[in-house]
Amino acid sequence: ILPMRIAAVEALALADTLVLDKTGTLTHGRPRLGALRMLNGMDEGQARALVASMERHSEHPLAHALREGVVPLEEEIAVRNHPGQGLEAEHGGAIWRLGSPAFAFAEAALGEDDLNWLRSQVDDGGIVVALGRDGAPRALFVLHDAVREGAAEFVREARELGLSRVVILSGDQPGAVGHLARQIGIDDWHGGMRPEDKLAWIRQAQAEGATVLMAGDGINDAPTLAAAQVSVSFGAATTLAQLHSDFVLLGTDLRVLSRAIPLARLTRRNTRQNLGWAAGYNLLAVPFASLGFINPWLAAIGMSLSSLLVVGNALRLRRAGLPAGE
Repeated sequence: ILPMRIAAVEALALADTLVLDKTGTLTHGRPRLGALRMLNGMDEGQARALVASMERHSEHPLAHALREGVVPLEEEIAVRNHPGQGLEAEHGGAIWRLGSPAFAFAEAALGEDDLNWLRSQVDDGGIVVALGRDGAPRALFVLHDAVREGAAEFVREARELGLSRVVILSGDQPGAVGHLARQIGIDDWHGGMRPEDKLAWIRQAQAEGATVLMAGDGINDAPTLAAAQVSVSFGAATTLAQLHSDFVLLGTDLRVLSRAIPLARLTRRNTRQNLGWAAGYNLLAVPFASLGFINPWLAAIGMSLSSLLVVGNALRLRRAGLPAGE
């Protein structure tokens, strides 16, 4: 774990609310395309090429999965990004939308069989990306992202450390978020959230007195990472997310964070002990020295011993530190 802002160690020690993103934080962030369903006579090859073109410049994990192994259209397509919802582009005289089903087209536009199929995929934990043309459904893509190893153990350890509230805030479909939450033992979760929704949730929690620890990895997480009292991202996260993070996890195991929290608390207590000792020593010794009751050579020895005591107290943290390599 790499501290980006050392002052955040105290905030980490005081954190009582843990907020987690889903994709790339609780999952590996490497989704794979599973099922797909063409609608209203859409050709699969055309749909995938168009989607690859729309996602050509995106760094989102879902974009990588959607364009993997697909040759995009030759012409460049101008794309407009709707944060937390999807992409919009004009091609062939039509407006195409790619993103959540609610963004791409009206849910009522789906037939009963297609709607039941979509709901079954979401209930199984799939992330559904929809393609719509002028408000009509054209294709459904289902992606799956594996849960990060140790995620459930990390959630359990966080609760044992006294983080009284553990929450998932995600822009993914509520069904997929709920499926993951049940897997790792989180009851408090929210799906379908836009970046501004996440930010509002965090500010409301802070207004109620919470000290928020936020973990995320995407561009959409940058505002919430900046707003939280202490924030964490992975080394593989987007540059923007890392720039707004107080700590960066260089590995892939979230459980490193649950070992860093006790160390932060010990560091805070150790710092307060050292400040207390230094203040008490000087308040007692300086008046006596100024009145001539302590010889200069004795004062010098006392100051050196005081400094050694502070350093020795700080070195005790090495025995309570993270395991080697962390």
